[in-house]
Amino acid sequence: MRLQGRFSLSVICFVLCAMFSCKPNSADLPAAQPVNSNVAYFNLIPNGAAINFYINGSRQNGNKIAYSEYSGYISVPSGEQSILFKTDSLRNNLFDPVTSKLSTGYTTMFVTGTSANSVIYARDTAVIDPKNYKPKLRFINASANSPAYDVVINSLTISNTAYKGISPFARVDTGRVVVNIKPFGSPTGFVGDTVTLASNKVYTLFIYGKYTITGTGLKLGAIINQ
Repeated sequence: MRLQGRFSLSVICFVLCAMFSCKPNSADLPAAQPVNSNVAYFNLIPNGAAINFYINGSRQNGNKIAYSEYSGYISVPSGEQSILFKTDSLRNNLFDPVTSKLSTGYTTMFVTGTSANSVIYARDTAVIDPKNYKPKLRFINASANSPAYDVVINSLTISNTAYKGISPFARVDTGRVVVNIKPFGSPTGFVGDTVTLASNKVYTLFIYGKYTITGTGLKLGAIINQ
C-alpha cells in the first residue's frame, strides 16, 4: 500500500509538471506592436510662413513645408495624440495643441489658417477598382473665407461644397479635362483650369487661397491619393 501511494503521488506530480510546461508563458510572448497612422499635410495658409508638424511635442516632418506645398505621408502613432503646427522661422505655435484621434490608414490634413478649427482632416479611404478604368475624384473647399462652390468637370457636377466641405468620390473622365469652379448657383465661373486624369487612379481636387470677388486670389490644387 505504501508503494502504491508513492506511485500515485509521482503520477500526479508528473501530470502537473506536464500541464504547466505546456501552458504558454505570456511574459515570453513578443510585445504587441502599435498600429500607426499615415498622415500628410498641405500648408494652405494665405501669406503664411513655412510650417512644421508636431505630435506630443516631437517634430514629425523633415523639410519645412512652405505655402501650397505638401509633406507626403508620415508614419505617426494612431489613436488620440496631441497635434501642433509651428512656424519654421520663429517657432511660434499656430494654435494651442489640440488632441485629435488619428485613425489607422491614411489621412491628409489641409491647414488653411491659424486656428485649430482651420485644419481639415480628410480620410484617404478610396481604393482603386480594377474593374472600372475611370478614375475616382473628390473636391475639397480649403479656402477659409470662400462661399460654397459648384465644380463642373465635363459631365460631372459636384454641387454646393462649402468651406471645409469634402465631397464624396465620384467617377470622372480620363484624359485632359477642363475644371470650372463657380459660386454655388451661379451661371458663370471664375476659376477654370485644365488637368490630366489617368485611368485607375484616385484624385483629390481642392481650391485654396484668399477669396475675392473676382476670384483672383484662388488656386486649384490636385493630388493623386493612389
